[in-house]
Amino acid sequence: TFRSENKPRSKGALAIIAVAVLAGVGLATLQLMPLAGYIPGVQQMLTERFKQPVHISNMRYTVYPEQQLKLERVSIGSVQQIVAESVVIPMMPWTLLSGTRDIDTAFVTAVAVEPSAFALLPTLVKGGGSAPLQLRQLKVHGVKVTGAPFEVPMFDSTVSFGRDGSVQKMRMNDSKMTVDLTPKDNSVALVIEAREWQPPVGPRLQFSDVTISAQVEANQATLTAIEGRLGGGRIKGAAKASWASGLRVEGEFNLENGRLQELIPAYT
Repeated sequence: TFRSENKPRSKGALAIIAVAVLAGVGLATLQLMPLAGYIPGVQQMLTERFKQPVHISNMRYTVYPEQQLKLERVSIGSVQQIVAESVVIPMMPWTLLSGTRDIDTAFVTAVAVEPSAFALLPTLVKGGGSAPLQLRQLKVHGVKVTGAPFEVPMFDSTVSFGRDGSVQKMRMNDSKMTVDLTPKDNSVALVIEAREWQPPVGPRLQFSDVTISAQVEANQATLTAIEGRLGGGRIKGAAKASWASGLRVEGEFNLENGRLQELIPAYT
């Protein structure tokens, strides 16, 4: 009687162990499986989504320590104006195998952006209702603008997308500055807030705090309102910048109750 009662239990335990082993082998196989053959299809989906050529150097899936799809050395633009070292998409194995095209969040690291990439902004922020890939949020860490005529600090960014694929809002920030971006017609509206900040061009003026509202198009930016504290006083103004053929900046400013002893060193 003792043996007959335990045989089914033994068989059940063996079945569970067998399933666990098969699952482990399957996951190990998935991690080792080459995904190079799937790169052209993914490139095509991303190209249709961003309306710009996309190139992926390598693609692989990891099970341990985290379940994620990783795209390596991803570039956007006809001459690779934007290059990311890696794009990581958290994804369970069955989600990968199902070929899902609905992604909640992707994490991007180590991004190099050429100044000419800013001309692509109006195209990149537009939606495409028929785009085959749906992405809700993009979190970017370590963005560096390369080849600019002035030094741009490295920054992070978070981008939220609508159901039609269009950018709903974007936030860029570093230790001193926050930039909120909202697409508007064929341009982009910006609100910039900064503390203890120096402009990257012009006199090395130190703003205690400043808020800038701007409209950015393909080759120019109109700073409609600039307000802040400078040299112990209040400053207001407006400016325009263009970069179609070299950087040009012009504007008008009014400073009240500023202390000259704090401002003169910026011009000497």
